[in-house]
Amino acid sequence: TPGGVGFALVVKSALDVLGNASASCVPPIGLVAGDADCYTTFSEVFVPALERFHGRAPPAEAHPSCHDAAAIAMDELSGDRRVVSVRFRLSRNLAGHRFPAACTSEGRAEVEQVLATCLRELSDDLAGDY
Repeated sequence: TPGGVGFALVVKSALDVLGNASASCVPPIGLVAGDADCYTTFSEVFVPALERFHGRAPPAEAHPSCHDAAAIAMDELSGDRRVVSVRFRLSRNLAGHRFPAACTSEGRAEVEQVLATCLRELSDDLAGDY
């Protein structure tokens, strides 16, 4: 990839499991994206694998996102309708940085500095010490 992630890293986890007789009962993960560009650079491998895993083709367009809280229609949340439970998991990677599977010690330190700078700028009820 432009970020320096090679195909060997993408398939390493599967090869490690397949080459380890004591781990033969553990199903291989298969592919690991080292950065966001892996999905396009190695699309000939990722697209069929994702189709098989999800049972459908990946979407042709990126998922739309909106970070404007004012865009939430509050009238849809009022009245007799109630939310009983909400659970979510958030996982993001910083654009321009490798994913954890391919990140070097120096890259991890750089990500830490970026996050620490952002955390130090939080104020009011979000303020804290890092």
